[in-house]
Parts: sequence; structure tokens; C-alpha cells
Amino acid sequence: MKKHCFVWIGISSNGQKLKAQSYEINADLLKIKLSKQGFHHVKVRRQLGFFANKIRYKDITYFTRQLFIMLKAGLPLLKALDVLNSSSGPLQSIIPALYKDIEEGKSLADSLQSFPQHFDCLFCQLIKLGELAGILDSVLMRLAEHREKIESLKKSVFKALAYPCMVLIIAICISLALLIFIVPQFQTLFAEFNAPLPLFTQAVISFSEALKQYGLSLGLGWAVILAGIIRLKKRSNKLKQAWDKLILALPIVGQLIEKALLIRLSRTLSLMLNAGMPLSQAIPLLSRTFNNQVYQFAMAKSLEQLKQGRPFYQALQQSGRFPTLLIQMLQIGEESGKLECMLDKAANLYQEELDHAVDMLKELLEPCMMALLGLIVGSLVIAIYLPIFNLAGVM
Repeated sequence: MKKHCFVWIGISSNGQKLKAQSYEINADLLKIKLSKQGFHHVKVRRQLGFFANKIRYKDITYFTRQLFIMLKAGLPLLKALDVLNSSSGPLQSIIPALYKDIEEGKSLADSLQSFPQHFDCLFCQLIKLGELAGILDSVLMRLAEHREKIESLKKSVFKALAYPCMVLIIAICISLALLIFIVPQFQTLFAEFNAPLPLFTQAVISFSEALKQYGLSLGLGWAVILAGIIRLKKRSNKLKQAWDKLILALPIVGQLIEKALLIRLSRTLSLMLNAGMPLSQAIPLLSRTFNNQVYQFAMAKSLEQLKQGRPFYQALQQSGRFPTLLIQMLQIGEESGKLECMLDKAANLYQEELDHAVDMLKELLEPCMMALLGLIVGSLVIAIYLPIFNLAGVM
């Protein structure tokens, strides 16, 4: 069962007041466990959302890497967890629960399954394979490397999209400030001249008046519509699939996201095959790692073809979603018996393409976005000063 984060305050058996975080299924069970440990006058509250001591993706990666190092050095699992718990960090609220479960006879994989919000199904299944095969340290090393590469991939995509988004937001904020606060002041000034205004200036003033009168209502309306779409997208698979298709069809952005998805597919599948997981078991798990319905559907279709006895590369080809280059590389890998090695090469190839595309995009977008910002702000400034220039020419 899923465990939740709780903050508790209690008095220990030696009279010391303590405050800490713990993970448990519910508050009552946590109170019982704390009572058995000698705590009394315990107050427990569940830590929710923003106020929780958030465990980030890189925290789990660091935990995985450190656990591998200690097991490789020959430390028993419980001792390694004890050492990790003594170091400060967000996982201090999780490690004691893992330690206790393992001490009671559970495997590490079963213990990790109590925290699905931090350790996904793929992570737990690979740990289980490592424990059964006696290669837990090797699996942890591959998991840590895999997560580090995925984190680097996310940063690459974020780097490509963050700059244009920030410039666009700044341009919108400056434009709104000019339209709401500056244009009305000049409108009063122009009224005193009692002279006809240029058409462009009239259009800007009309837009400013409409924005002041209806801007808040329109903003709230769009916010409600957007929130409704996001809510429906979470509940409706068809809407989610349509949205994911739209994202992938976008020029430039869609190509970057598609390359990122192919890198994730290649790296994750290579990791699973290297850990000894059969391909038929790896595909359903791989499908869950995609936050994209289009690729999830393609993987489900490929799994059906695989069950019918087709080679993996042909199964992917039949889905019609994957590029020819990847299919050809997988064909060579399957025929030579080195599929996981070829998947790594495919991931490295697409990573190089993505990095190159990100660098090129950044170089092209910087001047374009600055020109756009100048055009928007410049147009508003011209609309404001154009009547003044006209009046100065007449006088």
C-alpha cells in the first residue's frame, strides 16, 4: 500500500521533545509505531503538496548512486541504509521505513513499492531482478547512470524551450503594462488636443479600453477554460491522446520532444535488457515510462506483434511511429544478438542530434525573440508618439 508523508511531534522516553517526518500508510498506524518506540503525547499531521519536504528526481538518483557505492564496497544492505540515513537530505523521511521493512524480512524491491510516488514500477522491477540474480550492485549502478542521463535529457529539452518562453512572457507583461497604465494617460492628453488621431493609434487606444474593461473577465474565463481542459485531459484518454498528437505535430518543438522520447525508449530498454529482463516483460513496463499516449499506443501495438512471433524491429515497424534509422539499427542488433548494445548506440546518436538541434535553436531564437520583443514594444511606443509627431509637424 502507498505510504504518505507525515510530520509528527512527540516526547521520547527520556523526556526530550522531537519533531520529525515519517512515511506511513495512515496517521493511526504511525501513532501506534511511535508509541511502541517509547514516544508519548504524539501529534501527527499529514504533509501535503507544496509544504511537504519534496523529494526530487535527483535526490532518488543520488540515493541510488550512493547505495551502489556502499554495496560495491562490501557493506551489507542494512548497514548501507543506516549510513545513508545518517547523512542529511530529503530521503531521511523514507530510509527509516525502508530499513524497518527490510529488517522485518521484506526485500528491497517490496520495500520500495511502498513509495510509488518516488520509485516507479520500472525501478522496483529492476531492483527485484537484481536481488533475485544476486547482482543488486550492478543494477543499482545502471539505474543511477540511466537516471543521470534522463535528467541530462530533461535539462536539454528545458534549455531549448525555456528561453523563448521567458522572452515571450516578458514581451506580454511589458505590452500589458503599456496598454493598461501608459496608453490611458496619453489618451487623456490627446483628448485635450481635440485633433483627429492616426488610425493605428485609435486601434491601440480601443484595444487598451477593451483590455481595461474586459481584461480581468477574459483572463479569468481563459484560466477556467484552461483548468477545465487540463482536468479533462487527465480523465479522458482520447483527449490526452489528441493533445499528445498535437504537441508532436508542432514544428521544431514536436521534433525535439520526439527525439527526447526516442532517447528515453532506447536508454530504458537497454537498461532493462542488460538487467536480464525478457523483452516481452520489458515492453509493458517501458510503455508506462512514457508520458505520451501516442507512444504508449505504439508500444502496445508493438507488443501485440511481438506476441505473434515477429522480431522486435518488425513489431516497431508495424506500429508506424518509429523512424527508419532506429528500426534498421534494431534489426542489426537483433540479428547479431547485441540488441542492448545497439539500443545504447541509437540513444547516443539521437542525443547528439538533440544537443545539436538545441544549440542551433538557441542561436536562431535569440535574435528572433529579441526582434519580436522590439517589434511589440516599438509598435506600442510608435502608436503613442505618432499623434505628437503629427501635431508637431502641423505647428
